[in-house]
Amino acid sequence: MTNRTLNNTNTLQTTANTFTGTVTMPNVKVTTGSGTAGQVLVSTDTAGTTGWAAPSAPNDISVIAFGPTSVRAAGTGDNPFGVKLKRATTFTEITFRCATADASGNGSYKIQKNGSDVSGMAATSVASTDQVAGTNNGTVTGSWAFSKNDILTLVCVSNGTTPGMGLMADILGNS
Repeated sequence: MTNRTLNNTNTLQTTANTFTGTVTMPNVKVTTGSGTAGQVLVSTDTAGTTGWAAPSAPNDISVIAFGPTSVRAAGTGDNPFGVKLKRATTFTEITFRCATADASGNGSYKIQKNGSDVSGMAATSVASTDQVAGTNNGTVTGSWAFSKNDILTLVCVSNGTTPGMGLMADILGNS
């Protein structure tokens, strides 16, 4: 088999085994070479450093616990079934937001995995002034790994005075 590489003009060259220059192209699936089969060669920083990695794709989801006209109470509210993940995912950011705010005080919310607390994720306290805006004060960051078929539920742990309505979590992740 003849080795083929791209030359400086981005055309195939069959006489040399090296390439010098820059090529802009999408991820390419690797089946042989220095990486593990199935990995892709990715740029890991703005300087162009590359490395081998398993392909990943954004896996952002939103989970509703209480609908827009349901008053929040402790528990999973209108969605006790949660959301079943169809692929392994690592989540890195969760923003909690509500349809209406508590009259005063803080609401406390969390995500559970398969009915249990997630290791390394504490309940997030959100002031009534931030409950509707979905601001950074209602956001928690970290790195939480979930497996295929895990079930996520959004739980209202506690409310301020005169609880408001609705509760959802917008979750950022990669699979």
